[in-house]
Amino acid sequence: PYRRQRQMCIRDSGKAEILLCSSFFYFRMPSEYWRLRMRQLKQSGYNAIDVYFPWNYHETSPGIWDFSGEKDVSRFLTMAREENLYVVARPGPYICSEWDGGGIPAWVHRYDEVRQFDPGYLSMVKEWMDRVLPIIHRFELGQEGSIVLLQLENELDLFPCRHAHRYMEAIRDITDTYGIEIPYVACVAGKGDVDAATGSVERIVPTFNIYPPFSEPSIEEKMEIIQKRILMPKGMPLLATETEREHNFMRRELASGVRLISPYCQMATTNFDCRNGISSWSSTPEKRIVYISNDYDMNAMLKADGSVTKEYLEARLLRNFFSTMGEKVSAGLPFQEH
Repeated sequence: PYRRQRQMCIRDSGKAEILLCSSFFYFRMPSEYWRLRMRQLKQSGYNAIDVYFPWNYHETSPGIWDFSGEKDVSRFLTMAREENLYVVARPGPYICSEWDGGGIPAWVHRYDEVRQFDPGYLSMVKEWMDRVLPIIHRFELGQEGSIVLLQLENELDLFPCRHAHRYMEAIRDITDTYGIEIPYVACVAGKGDVDAATGSVERIVPTFNIYPPFSEPSIEEKMEIIQKRILMPKGMPLLATETEREHNFMRRELASGVRLISPYCQMATTNFDCRNGISSWSSTPEKRIVYISNDYDMNAMLKADGSVTKEYLEARLLRNFFSTMGEKVSAGLPFQEH
């Protein structure tokens, strides 16, 4: 069974694994291509996918739910298991992903307290969790599928949540009712505020979105600080929920002890039906708003039409290194313990 280890690694049935993981947005890709893209990703050396589940994609109007056809996530997760891909499940309730409303349905915004500790909002969150979490539980590793991590919320440290501890505790408590046994995580965005992202709630493991400039000379030093001060005392591995897409940069992360390396959007997809959203991030201070149109491609190695870039070959080299070194890398401690 999946479990956290003091050896700072991820284990499946006793075997230590480094997860090389790409985002895979089933809601931005016709289902007829799901298996083909999974196989292409697997051939590149990746062994995992992370998956957002947009609430407003499945609740089409208040109380009307759709998990059929193009929205059949059970079929998607079955394919992932059949193609031997681990899964990081990210059901929100807020997902960002430059998706309309960050996945939260428009009518939920009648509550002024969205993404806050508010009984009205949380009651609607529970309705969503009532639909999606039984599916996630069914497809956990050790059950019928290969889901190894469950992310609660998304980048909460970028949002003015007034009582992050109470809010995240409520999300955790809702999740607990479904019998899920895999670890809970919450990702820390660019500001690096662990308390704001996780609420410092028991049993929610912080993960990190790592997007520094590639030339940043102190990346390894900063990762060492995170591990020694936050993670290693609790026996937790350093997991990068999102990171840059260049494999040369991933090698630096690997050397720093990162055990989940998840470059965001290594697989390009397409926005349909006016679901594209407005983002608050930008490369320049003067341009605070970014509009994402149909093409959802952030310099991915695997393009929407199935073609690949040179990074696809770099991924194979990185996987060959994992395979050659085995548990010397996947189970090794990144730093000397004193």
